[in-house]
Amino acid sequence: MNINADTKVKIGCYNYDIIFVDNNSEDLDYGQNWGVIDNVNLEIKIAQKLKVEQQEEIFLHEIIHGSLDSMDVEHDEELVSKLSKVLYQVLKDNKHFKV
Repeated sequence: MNINADTKVKIGCYNYDIIFVDNNSEDLDYGQNWGVIDNVNLEIKIAQKLKVEQQEEIFLHEIIHGSLDSMDVEHDEELVSKLSKVLYQVLKDNKHFKV
């Protein structure tokens, strides 16, 4: 998976911009989060000073939030965190998925 500032992701019917922000920025609750999805401005913000693997898993985490939000499915942070970790591992460990 190669995500950068030029990456866009379509979730439902909307295209989201990917923005890398300072780890301690207001956007990330001053270091309390490593990523956030903004469904109003159609942005996914990810902490920039993380390892690539962490950024990729966070990217997937925010995509899961956006997907569930677009379907009006109630969810909590624990579910999204567990799903993002296991799905990221499946995608990375199985070479027939191009990630």
